[in-house]
Amino acid sequence: MSESRSNIGFNFSNQPSNVFDEEKWQYLYWLQGKNDLINIPAFTFLALVCVCGLIGNSLILIVYSRKKNKTPTVILIQFIAVMDTITNLFIVPGTIYTIGHTWTYTNVLVCKAYYFFNSFISWTSAILLVVVAIIRYRKICKPFGRQLNNRETKIICACVVGLSLVFSLPFAIFYGQITVDTGHKGIQGYNCAVADQSIWPTVCHGLYILVFMACCVTLTTLYCFIGSEARRRKVSHSRVSIPPSRRPKLMEKLRKSVKTPPPDNERSDDVLKRNDLSQVQVDFSPENSNEPDTESSDIDAPTPRPTADRAVVSKVTSTDICTVSNTTNQTSTNPSQAHNKTAKTGEKTSGKTTRMLLATSVIYVISYLATLTMILLNVVLKLNGRLGLLQASILNVVIVLYLINSAANPVIYSVCNQIFRRDCFSLFQRLVYRGS
Repeated sequence: MSESRSNIGFNFSNQPSNVFDEEKWQYLYWLQGKNDLINIPAFTFLALVCVCGLIGNSLILIVYSRKKNKTPTVILIQFIAVMDTITNLFIVPGTIYTIGHTWTYTNVLVCKAYYFFNSFISWTSAILLVVVAIIRYRKICKPFGRQLNNRETKIICACVVGLSLVFSLPFAIFYGQITVDTGHKGIQGYNCAVADQSIWPTVCHGLYILVFMACCVTLTTLYCFIGSEARRRKVSHSRVSIPPSRRPKLMEKLRKSVKTPPPDNERSDDVLKRNDLSQVQVDFSPENSNEPDTESSDIDAPTPRPTADRAVVSKVTSTDICTVSNTTNQTSTNPSQAHNKTAKTGEKTSGKTTRMLLATSVIYVISYLATLTMILLNVVLKLNGRLGLLQASILNVVIVLYLINSAANPVIYSVCNQIFRRDCFSLFQRLVYRGS
């Protein structure tokens, strides 16, 4: 510190032995007061994150816990909401406490617990977002392949928690109370930082950055594949329908085939040939497939698992023919209009869940990259003490920007998920009704 002793109001001797303990702590508290003034924007940001995150994640847990039929996507959304709630209950207040005790941090146990849980939440969030992206990739790009069920999703969540706890243990060991130079001879402050001077803390931090970058690359790759598949479906629906000129004649043959069932010794392929049903093919457009990527099917109701390959039709019974006959009769008046309406509806609802989860991943990656970049710049360029009040305030806000993830998800769900908005509004209405 470059201030003279007359300016700061303390008269210390240059000899360390003459600095009394009471005077030392007065000086440390004065330094902390200056630091708190710089961190007012960071304190305000963290307080808003804590309040909004607690309210928003509570809504997520309440709304999705009321759903009777849960899907793997719903289970992961609930689990992420639990992690975000823990962040708002412990990590955000712990960050406020750590920033508010830059020079006066004396509680070693709180220091170790803070960095342990902070690392645990970070590991868990990164791996869970990769799991979410894998599920989305399987559902969009491999819809007729094997999908995760609820039990497997819960096992994966438990494994993620176990791995995160193991990976976070070194942070509880390496971090602790350290002494920092105040710039005044004979006086040292106390801070919570890496207390181990060996190479292992550097190895752990390097491993954390490596895993984070691997998660970013994995998320980017998977969502690129998902986006490519979505564009391919939008451009080409691969629809095969009955020509309009043949529909009246085919309808008559369908009715006759229902009224006159074939002999027992006649094969099913002969039946198809005799009734001239070669033009009747299954429509496998994205909006009518067994695994539609819609908001309601992914989150609000379980999607049925396909039981047959789309290219194989094993048997056609008279009941199936009646169903096709009725459907064709209903849409034969204006088939092109019905086709366009169905396509527009499918395009409007398709991919809402994917876009919602993609937005969650993008916010996570951007906020963590901003925080890591600012920390590296601060370490390499040694910005502490070289910035003005405004610059230092912005620096401290960006350093804690990663915590915005704990409050961003409820906002993203509200924007992207109309059903979630409706359920939240209905919940507020019931609360107001009971309160009145």
